[in-house]
Amino acid sequence: MDRLWSPWRYRYVSTCGEAHGCIFCDKPAEQKDEENLIVHRGRLCYVLLNLYPYTNGHLMVAPYAHVAELDELQVRAVEKVMG
Repeated sequence: MDRLWSPWRYRYVSTCGEAHGCIFCDKPAEQKDEENLIVHRGRLCYVLLNLYPYTNGHLMVAPYAHVAELDELQVRAVEKVMG
């Protein structure tokens, strides 16, 4: 398997965790969309730019619901996330 590795991201990735909260919950709650790179808000999900994208134009679609597994999301939210 090929792996993408970007050493300059290590500090950011290694400091994320419970002590810092969940970026997917905290960022939309702050209501600072431009600062947090949120480009669209829907009813169940929102779209944000990746702070450290692997490719140009890389977007993430994240649900507002904080769940551990994809199958714990409402069907409508899964449909939005999966496109």
